[in-house]
Amino acid sequence: YCHMEKLANLDKLPATGFEICCFPFKIKRASAGFVRAVAIFED
Repeated sequence: YCHMEKLANLDKLPATGFEICCFPFKIKRASAGFVRAVAIFED
């Protein structure tokens, strides 16, 4: 189970036509961290 919170600018995305990819940062000895969330649009 994973979840993301406090994502910004979601209102700027269209209702459909994109995928979200998340790239986590590794942090030693941490039980949580942060991700770089990226929207990939269809051509």
